[in-house]
Amino acid sequence: MGLTGFSESLAKEVAELGIKVTSVEPGGFRTDWAGDSMTYATRIEGYDTVNQRADYFSSGTFVPVGDPDKAAKVMVDLAAHPNPPLHLVLGSEAIGFLKSADAWRAEEMEEWLAVSLSTDHDESENFLETEMGKAYLKK
Repeated sequence: MGLTGFSESLAKEVAELGIKVTSVEPGGFRTDWAGDSMTYATRIEGYDTVNQRADYFSSGTFVPVGDPDKAAKVMVDLAAHPNPPLHLVLGSEAIGFLKSADAWRAEEMEEWLAVSLSTDHDESENFLETEMGKAYLKK
């Protein structure tokens, strides 16, 4: 979320200068990322999920679905696109993870919406209805 927020803020700040910003959000690609170049931290008892992933990546059975040549072509072509996206998710794996995370985040936000809204000061105006708030919400 940190890089996402930074990219969104940067895009708004430089838009008037004609500068476009795209945050590329890739899934797994067939590079040496999880291969021989990968090093692993010392195993910690109780971190079963992390340990399972490390075992899977180091087992030699992990084969990412992404094609780095195709991703490179997309990114090179993107540089010449007149209206590039702010976020570009690459790969079916990343799409699946992102859709799941977005659905979970939206569900959780709705569940806790009353608590979130209850923290506004009693004398505050709705920031999103101010000129500055509307400017922040513009695409």
